[in-house]
Amino acid sequence: MTALDLLIHGANSLLMLIEILVILHPMYFLHVIYIIALGVFYSIFTFMYYLSGGTNAFGERFIYDI
Repeated sequence: MTALDLLIHGANSLLMLIEILVILHPMYFLHVIYIIALGVFYSIFTFMYYLSGGTNAFGERFIYDI
């Protein structure tokens, strides 16, 4: 992981979290349920993909190279 990766992903995520916590816009559970559901479904898919021995187009066990 390079400093650029950290700045692109980490700094942006940190700033968004700070902004959400600072602003006074109401955020209810029903506003974020879709994001939570997307994360849960993606985690379940990734777990099932790994358990089933899934491979990418080149026969490697990872979906994409990091």
